Amino acid sequence: MICFTDTPIKQSADHCSRYNYFGISFNKEAMIEYGANPVLYLVDNRQPHQGGLNEIRPRDNEQLGLVKWIDSMLQPYDTKQFSDGNWAEFYEREWRINRILPFDWTATAELLKGSHKEYAFEGTIRKVKDAEEFYLPFNKSIIENIIAPLSYKARARKLIKDNNLDCELILIEE
Repeated sequence: MICFTDTPIKQSADHCSRYNYFGISFNKEAMIEYGANPVLYLVDNRQPHQGGLNEIRPRDNEQLGLVKWIDSMLQPYDTKQFSDGNWAEFYEREWRINRILPFDWTATAELLKGSHKEYAFEGTIRKVKDAEEFYLPFNKSIIENIIAPLSYKARARKLIKDNNLDCELILIEE
Protein backbone atom coordinates (compact mmCIF):
# COMPACT_ATOMS: atom_id res chain seq x y z
CA MET A 1 0.00 0.00 0.00
CA ILE A 2 1.25 3.47 -0.87
CA CYS A 3 -0.41 6.49 0.76
CA PHE A 4 -0.77 10.04 -0.49
CA THR A 5 -2.32 13.21 0.85
CA ASP A 6 -4.60 15.55 -1.05
CA THR A 7 -3.83 18.41 1.33
CA PRO A 8 -3.48 21.75 -0.49
CA ILE A 9 0.05 23.15 -0.16
CA LYS A 10 -1.25 26.38 1.39
CA GLN A 11 -3.01 24.36 4.12
CA SER A 12 -0.16 21.96 4.78
CA ALA A 13 1.52 23.53 7.83
CA ASP A 14 -0.01 20.99 10.26
CA HIS A 15 0.71 18.15 7.87
CA CYS A 16 4.35 19.25 7.55
CA SER A 17 4.79 19.55 11.31
CA ARG A 18 3.43 16.00 11.70
CA TYR A 19 5.29 14.26 8.84
CA ASN A 20 8.08 16.60 7.69
CA TYR A 21 8.67 19.39 5.23
CA PHE A 22 9.63 17.30 2.22
CA GLY A 23 7.25 16.06 -0.42
CA ILE A 24 6.49 15.28 -4.01
CA SER A 25 3.21 16.30 -5.56
CA PHE A 26 1.79 14.34 -8.45
CA ASN A 27 -0.79 14.99 -11.12
CA LYS A 28 -4.02 13.71 -9.57
CA GLU A 29 -5.50 12.36 -12.81
CA ALA A 30 -2.32 10.37 -13.43
CA MET A 31 -2.43 8.97 -9.90
CA ILE A 32 -6.02 7.85 -10.46
CA GLU A 33 -4.81 6.03 -13.58
CA TYR A 34 -2.21 4.29 -11.39
CA GLY A 35 -5.05 3.11 -9.15
CA ALA A 36 -5.20 5.76 -6.41
CA ASN A 37 -8.49 6.04 -4.53
CA PRO A 38 -9.61 8.25 -1.66
CA VAL A 39 -9.78 6.59 1.74
CA LEU A 40 -13.20 6.11 3.34
CA TYR A 41 -13.12 7.29 6.96
CA LEU A 42 -15.41 5.43 9.36
CA VAL A 43 -16.42 7.04 12.66
CA ASP A 44 -16.18 5.06 15.90
CA ASN A 45 -19.68 3.58 15.84
CA ARG A 46 -19.24 2.33 12.25
CA GLN A 47 -16.08 0.32 12.92
CA PRO A 48 -18.03 -2.94 13.44
CA HIS A 49 -18.91 -2.69 9.74
CA GLN A 50 -15.21 -2.74 8.90
CA GLY A 51 -14.68 -5.77 11.14
CA GLY A 52 -17.66 -7.41 9.45
CA LEU A 53 -15.69 -7.59 6.22
CA ASN A 54 -13.64 -10.34 7.86
CA GLU A 55 -16.82 -12.39 8.27
CA ILE A 56 -17.60 -12.39 4.55
CA ARG A 57 -16.80 -15.74 2.98
CA PRO A 58 -15.89 -15.11 -0.65
CA ARG A 59 -16.64 -17.84 -3.19
CA ASP A 60 -13.33 -17.45 -5.01
CA ASN A 61 -9.99 -15.63 -4.99
CA GLU A 62 -11.36 -12.77 -7.09
CA GLN A 63 -14.04 -12.01 -4.50
CA LEU A 64 -11.51 -12.43 -1.69
CA GLY A 65 -9.26 -9.88 -3.41
CA LEU A 66 -12.18 -7.45 -3.67
CA VAL A 67 -13.02 -7.79 0.03
CA LYS A 68 -9.36 -7.25 0.98
CA TRP A 69 -9.12 -4.24 -1.33
CA ILE A 70 -12.26 -2.65 0.18
CA ASP A 71 -10.89 -3.26 3.68
CA SER A 72 -7.60 -1.61 2.71
CA MET A 73 -9.45 1.58 1.71
CA LEU A 74 -11.15 2.00 5.10
CA GLN A 75 -9.65 4.14 7.87
CA PRO A 76 -11.01 4.39 11.43
CA TYR A 77 -11.86 7.95 12.41
CA ASP A 78 -11.47 8.50 16.15
CA THR A 79 -13.97 11.24 17.08
CA LYS A 80 -12.70 11.34 20.69
CA GLN A 81 -9.20 12.14 19.50
CA PHE A 82 -10.55 14.99 17.37
CA SER A 83 -12.69 16.40 20.20
CA ASP A 84 -9.61 16.59 22.44
CA GLY A 85 -8.00 18.99 19.96
CA ASN A 86 -5.65 16.38 18.54
CA TRP A 87 -4.85 15.69 14.91
CA ALA A 88 -7.81 14.39 12.92
CA GLU A 89 -6.98 11.76 10.32
CA PHE A 90 -9.41 13.21 7.81
CA TYR A 91 -7.23 16.32 7.60
CA GLU A 92 -4.78 14.13 5.70
CA ARG A 93 -7.27 13.71 2.86
CA GLU A 94 -5.61 10.37 2.34
CA TRP A 95 -5.55 8.50 -0.97
CA ARG A 96 -4.06 5.04 -1.39
CA ILE A 97 -2.77 2.78 -4.10
CA ASN A 98 -3.15 -0.79 -2.98
CA ARG A 99 -2.31 -3.80 -5.05
CA ILE A 100 -3.41 -6.97 -3.34
CA LEU A 101 -0.41 -9.26 -3.55
CA PRO A 102 -0.91 -12.94 -4.34
CA PHE A 103 -1.18 -15.34 -1.40
CA ASP A 104 2.12 -16.95 -2.30
CA TRP A 105 4.13 -13.75 -2.71
CA THR A 106 6.61 -14.80 -0.03
CA ALA A 107 7.28 -18.15 -1.70
CA THR A 108 7.45 -16.44 -5.09
CA ALA A 109 9.93 -13.86 -3.76
CA GLU A 110 12.11 -16.61 -2.29
CA LEU A 111 11.97 -18.54 -5.55
CA LEU A 112 13.07 -15.41 -7.45
CA LYS A 113 15.75 -14.65 -4.85
CA GLY A 114 14.10 -11.54 -3.44
CA SER A 115 12.46 -9.95 -6.46
CA HIS A 116 8.72 -10.02 -6.94
CA LYS A 117 6.37 -8.58 -9.55
CA GLU A 118 2.62 -8.89 -9.29
CA TYR A 119 1.85 -7.55 -12.77
CA ALA A 120 4.08 -6.51 -15.64
CA PHE A 121 2.85 -2.96 -16.16
CA GLU A 122 4.13 0.39 -14.99
CA GLY A 123 2.58 1.22 -11.67
CA THR A 124 2.91 -2.25 -10.21
CA ILE A 125 4.11 -2.72 -6.67
CA ARG A 126 7.38 -4.61 -6.62
CA LYS A 127 9.34 -6.17 -3.81
CA VAL A 128 12.66 -4.52 -3.02
CA LYS A 129 15.40 -7.12 -3.43
CA ASP A 130 16.40 -8.78 -0.15
CA ALA A 131 13.97 -6.69 1.90
CA GLU A 132 10.41 -6.88 3.16
CA GLU A 133 9.53 -3.61 1.42
CA PHE A 134 7.73 -2.68 -1.76
CA TYR A 135 7.99 0.27 -4.10
CA LEU A 136 5.91 1.75 -6.88
CA PRO A 137 7.79 2.75 -10.04
CA PHE A 138 6.19 5.63 -11.90
CA ASN A 139 6.82 7.90 -14.82
CA LYS A 140 8.58 11.00 -13.47
CA SER A 141 6.62 13.18 -15.90
CA ILE A 142 3.66 13.06 -13.47
CA ILE A 143 5.64 14.91 -10.78
CA GLU A 144 4.23 18.42 -10.55
CA ASN A 145 6.16 19.79 -7.55
CA ILE A 146 9.04 19.06 -5.24
CA ILE A 147 8.37 20.46 -1.78
CA ALA A 148 11.31 21.20 0.51
CA PRO A 149 12.27 23.47 3.39
CA LEU A 150 13.77 26.80 2.40
CA SER A 151 17.09 25.66 3.91
CA TYR A 152 17.24 22.89 1.25
CA LYS A 153 16.73 25.20 -1.73
CA ALA A 154 20.08 24.50 -3.43
CA ARG A 155 19.87 20.73 -2.87
CA ALA A 156 16.29 20.57 -4.13
CA ARG A 157 17.19 22.52 -7.28
CA LYS A 158 20.10 20.13 -7.86
CA LEU A 159 17.78 17.13 -7.43
CA ILE A 160 15.39 18.56 -10.02
CA LYS A 161 18.22 19.32 -12.46
CA ASP A 162 20.08 16.01 -11.97
CA ASN A 163 16.89 14.02 -12.60
CA ASN A 164 15.70 16.15 -15.53
CA LEU A 165 12.41 16.85 -13.79
CA ASP A 166 9.94 19.22 -15.38
CA CYS A 167 8.35 20.45 -12.17
CA GLU A 168 8.11 23.41 -9.84
CA LEU A 169 10.03 23.77 -6.59
CA ILE A 170 7.90 24.83 -3.63
CA LEU A 171 9.90 26.03 -0.64
CA ILE A 172 8.35 26.01 2.82
CA GLU A 173 9.57 27.86 5.88
CA GLU A 174 10.01 25.56 8.86
